[in-house]
This record gives sequence, structure tokens and C-alpha cells, in this order.
Amino acid sequence: MLYDIALLMATYAYRNDQNIPFAYLTVMNICGVLCKIAFITDFLTYLLLPYHEYLSYREMIGREFTMLGTLTYFIPMCVSVLMTSNRFFILIRPTDQRVFGQKRIFFYSFLILILCFTLLLIPRLSYCPVNFFASTLVFLTACAPERHPVTKFTNINAIWVPTTLLFINVIMMLYLKSIRYDIFSRIRQKSSVISMSCSNSLAQSQIRREHMLMRQTVAITVGLSFYEVGSLLMRTFPTLKLF
Repeated sequence: MLYDIALLMATYAYRNDQNIPFAYLTVMNICGVLCKIAFITDFLTYLLLPYHEYLSYREMIGREFTMLGTLTYFIPMCVSVLMTSNRFFILIRPTDQRVFGQKRIFFYSFLILILCFTLLLIPRLSYCPVNFFASTLVFLTACAPERHPVTKFTNINAIWVPTTLLFINVIMMLYLKSIRYDIFSRIRQKSSVISMSCSNSLAQSQIRREHMLMRQTVAITVGLSFYEVGSLLMRTFPTLKLF
């Protein structure tokens, strides 16, 4: 959590730097801080309070903290879809970034927040809300072993988001590597010395931004993929023990 806070502060300090994806970093870091606060609170109450008081905490506000932690996990997953779309749009129209300007990215992220919040609010207000149980590290439902259809849908299909995005980003990365030399060759052939210098400067700035966006997207999708694969294995083989 300290890392997320430090990175958030650094991102804000360099908010005017066009070479960093300010909007994406801000959204991701805020979600990271809130997600860790939610689950650290669960663990601390379990470790510090007597067991019966921890159960009372779970009944009182445990579902809300579980929803907060899950919400701030789903948002980065959906924002990674937005980041990949941004990356794909750069390949198609590298000089037109109005669709993915900083303010619009914040607006898209707000729409993602509404979508994820709605998906989580439906089971929360139903007969089968989800509550994290720190002693067993399991998300339990009030209707266990059954789950709400929305919860079941997200649990089953969430794994496809990071794994698919990881595959797409690797393909785009390989594509960029294959065409970059040809792009610079055309720039050198068609530009004058002055315009070439300006174009190369802009191209280098764009490349740095693309690389940072790509690294961030790949890192997020890899992390989410590991989590989702592990979660899938735990659901598929509930008695499996790793030594």
C-alpha cells in the first residue's frame, strides 16, 4: 500500500509530463490503495479482535468491505481493457489521441466504476451477498454453497479478461517491433533535415509513452492472470494443497 501511495504522489507531482499515462496511473493507484485498505482491515480485525467480535464485524460491515475490495479489483481489470483499446487506437491513428485524452480517460473510468458497482450491488442487495472470511481466505456467500448468478458469471468469466488482454498486448508488441524500422526509414526519406528532427523528437516522445503504457498494461494483465488462474485452480480443486 505504501508503494501505491508513493507512486500516486509521484504521478501527481509529474501530472504535466506528457510522457506518462497520468490518468491510468491515478486510477490504478487509487484502486490499489482502496483495495489494500479493505482487505487489510479484514485481516487486522481477524488478528486483533476475539473471534466472536470478528464474526460480529463480518455481520455488521464485512460485506461492505468485501464489496469495496472486489470493486477496486474489478476496476483495474476493466481499465486494462481500456488501456489495450487505447494502445490499439494508437496503432490505427497514431496522431489522433483526442478519443483517449486524459479527461476522457477519467470519464471512461467513471463509467467503468458505475458498471462494476452495479454488478456488485446486485448480489449485495440480494439473498446471496458475498463476505470475505479472513480465517480461511475464502469469499463466502450467504447462500453457500450456491452463488448469485451475477457472482457466478463474474467468477467464471473473469479469467478471460486478463489472459486475453495479455495475448493481445503481446501480439501488438511483436507487431510494433516488426514495423518500427520501416517507419523510421520512411521518415528519413520523406522529411527534410528540420522536419525530420522535429518528427523524430515527436516520434521518440510517442514511443516512450507507448512503451510505458505497454509495460503497465502487460504488468497488470500478468498479475491479474496469475490471480485468476490461481482462483480457478482453487475453485476446481478445492482440496488441492501446495507444499
